[in-house]
Amino acid sequence: MCPQQRNKYFATFATFSAYVALGLLIASLGAAFLQLQHQTNSTPTELTFVFTLRSLGYLIGSAVGGVLLDVHPASGTPVIATALFATAVSTALIPSATSVLVLCILCCTQGMAMGTLDTVANVLIIYLWPDPGPWMQGLHCSFAIGAVLSPLAVRLSQSLSTSGVDIGPAFYTFSAITGLCGVWFCLIPTPAPPTKMEEKKKEKKEEEDASPSTTPSTGWCNYHTRIILTTAAVLGVYVGAETGFGGFILLFSQQQYGMTEAQGQYLNAVFFAALTLGRGMGIPLSKWMKVTQQLVLDLVMAVVGCMVLMVGLLVGGNGVGSSFTIENNTTTNIAQAVAAGSVVPTASGVNGQVWLWVGTGMFGYGLGTIFPCCVLQAEAYTDLSGRAASVLMVGAAIGEMVVPLVIGLWTSYYAPGFAIGICITTLVFVVLAGLLIVQGREGEGGKGEGDEKDVSLGKGGVAVGEGKVGFGVNIEMS
Repeated sequence: MCPQQRNKYFATFATFSAYVALGLLIASLGAAFLQLQHQTNSTPTELTFVFTLRSLGYLIGSAVGGVLLDVHPASGTPVIATALFATAVSTALIPSATSVLVLCILCCTQGMAMGTLDTVANVLIIYLWPDPGPWMQGLHCSFAIGAVLSPLAVRLSQSLSTSGVDIGPAFYTFSAITGLCGVWFCLIPTPAPPTKMEEKKKEKKEEEDASPSTTPSTGWCNYHTRIILTTAAVLGVYVGAETGFGGFILLFSQQQYGMTEAQGQYLNAVFFAALTLGRGMGIPLSKWMKVTQQLVLDLVMAVVGCMVLMVGLLVGGNGVGSSFTIENNTTTNIAQAVAAGSVVPTASGVNGQVWLWVGTGMFGYGLGTIFPCCVLQAEAYTDLSGRAASVLMVGAAIGEMVVPLVIGLWTSYYAPGFAIGICITTLVFVVLAGLLIVQGREGEGGKGEGDEKDVSLGKGGVAVGEGKVGFGVNIEMS
């Protein structure tokens, strides 16, 4: 292997490692939800706003990252290293936060750093590989690996602590891993944009000059703008669903089915494990399936997962606490009753839990490759610059900020609102994804058969753009 190729792999796996760290951090708040609530002496409603502030920071970081890379193309790896160090510091301080205000500040800072990392890291993958399809899938699979390990690490941290609730060791470990990734990026030079980018831009300009009537290039609502905005909308609602599910499944499982904190954390891990499996399967599938086919397959699976969740809700009861009874305890607080071990699931509650476990796995698998597929779908239809990458990430961050807030508040006041909110959100991003495909096909008007390959992953058809983004939601940036 030549030194140049070896350096590409070195940089690629550094980026993958950073995404594992990103997954650890994105999923950590949901896994530690109950302990953070106790630590800050807050209500579930108040703690919901912590997710919103982190997403706001993610939005700001995403916008800054893409523009910064466009203005200073050589700043890619130093920016990532700085973002990782900032994330490591804020993560290490989270277990010490004793008020919601302090926790909000730390999570907002963490979000800004993660948003910057997310945008710039995805662009670097495009710089490194002319055929980014499998590598993009691998990048998002790395995020999912971190996300599935996060709730398990939090559970282990609590189990090994003398108090049985200490989340500090898990967060300190996450901080150390993130910091080490930052050191790794200090050793990597920023890869230069592929020369094909400039050639592609020049060819596109010549085509537009030769036939200006085929694809309007002016106005705020031209073909390129519509594709970018529609993709941003899809990613926003999708990331909101992913983050909302991972963030509040523990609270929902406790309030609706009387499950323990440990059971909720394992349920959270199942969700991200299924997400990881879906993204892992997406790598070989991208070699022989068109991105549109892969996207539709995942959308169908996500819808089926939602249907299973709703069946579980109907089987297990439709009211808060209707799936379990509280014995030998005078308190009406569900969290206290669960902690005291006085919750006894009813027969319908047990059946509802089975549907919840199955639906969680199916929904997680269905979400697997939706984010990278949508980005690659957009890239097949139009060029993505660094600023366009920022638009996509800003759209994802807005969704991550708004959707989990609504789902979290709804769940706090009415437990079944979690499942209903997830189903509504899923329906919205399925419709938007269909709109993206229709718009892209309409814009293909005069394309020949050779251009149809642009919609296929792993066959050289995905044109090299100037930047792509991904989450995982986690803001899953996933």
